[in-house]
Amino acid sequence: MGQFDGRVVVVTGSSNGIGRATAQLFAREGAMLIICGRNEKALNESKSIVLAENGNAENKVLLVSGDIREEAVMKKTIDETVQKFGRLDVLVNNAGGSSTTALEGSELDGDLSNYDYAMDLNTKSVLRLCQLAFPHLIKTKGEIVNVSSIAGLENGATLGFPFYTIAKAAQDQLTRNLAIYYITKGVRVNSVNPGAISTNIMQKHGFTDEMVKKVSPNNLKELLRGCVSS
Repeated sequence: MGQFDGRVVVVTGSSNGIGRATAQLFAREGAMLIICGRNEKALNESKSIVLAENGNAENKVLLVSGDIREEAVMKKTIDETVQKFGRLDVLVNNAGGSSTTALEGSELDGDLSNYDYAMDLNTKSVLRLCQLAFPHLIKTKGEIVNVSSIAGLENGATLGFPFYTIAKAAQDQLTRNLAIYYITKGVRVNSVNPGAISTNIMQKHGFTDEMVKKVSPNNLKELLRGCVSS
């Protein structure tokens, strides 16, 4: 038996990188999985990886395709999870990012649409998904893990994409407030703050291999497991 047999886990941003590796781990440990992302092709690749881990148990995997910033996609994610599996045990808010690259110059002189994008993706959608998930997590005494970033910490300021660092700092404060409130209802809320991880997204945003520490998503997934199982 796996560590998460019978448990239902939602992993946002699971079409690649950290989210894909996390979904793979939970599948290996017996969880029923909801994998979410915008890129349908990449999402199906993640599904194939998950099925390879869970013995091709199609009935234990649900795909939700769409932009997690959109209310309809967030509601669909939680609603279809409960409709298919009857419960929700773990929510991993992994989806995040920036609309600019590290080499484009400071966003502080630019269009505030980049600020809206960063806040909507990294903070607002996390809060809204938590709001939608909490009624179900209270029933199962479930758990939430928010994947933040070292960029949101005190020394995380950067010239390249300040709106991302602002959004991640806000997400960290959100996590603290959620944790204080919902522990009284039996739901634990934690976060992890990884540094630069070797993923396709980091390459897309202008980071070279030399700029990114040699840390893979596989290293982080074990930390996420610890947040849920400790």
